[in-house]
Amino acid sequence: MEKIDLTGFIVEDIELVIGKDTYFIPTDPDVESYIFLLGYLQSEIGTEKYYKSLQNFIISLIVNYNKGKEIDTAKIEKELGPTAMEQFMKPYVDILIDKGVLKKVTPPQKEEEKISQPS
Repeated sequence: MEKIDLTGFIVEDIELVIGKDTYFIPTDPDVESYIFLLGYLQSEIGTEKYYKSLQNFIISLIVNYNKGKEIDTAKIEKELGPTAMEQFMKPYVDILIDKGVLKKVTPPQKEEEKISQPS
């Protein structure tokens, strides 16, 4: 028998400090934010698309989870350089994996790597 569980994930708040501002972001991203996350995960590392997807993801989390709070997205964009975004994503992805939102996947080895490794 198949089962569909619609209870979802337990959403907890995470404090995100950018400059002098503190925002709350969820442990279970909304659909719009998740689409940006997928764009980031599917982009080639270090490309403009990679960083733009990452920036859009972070801003989307902030805007969609802090309704009613006045948010200056242009100011946030200026604060979110490549280093800041990478420092955010490493622990955030670990949280999403821990909460079951994402699954950790080991990329397949290339054929030549398999041959060079001792059995």
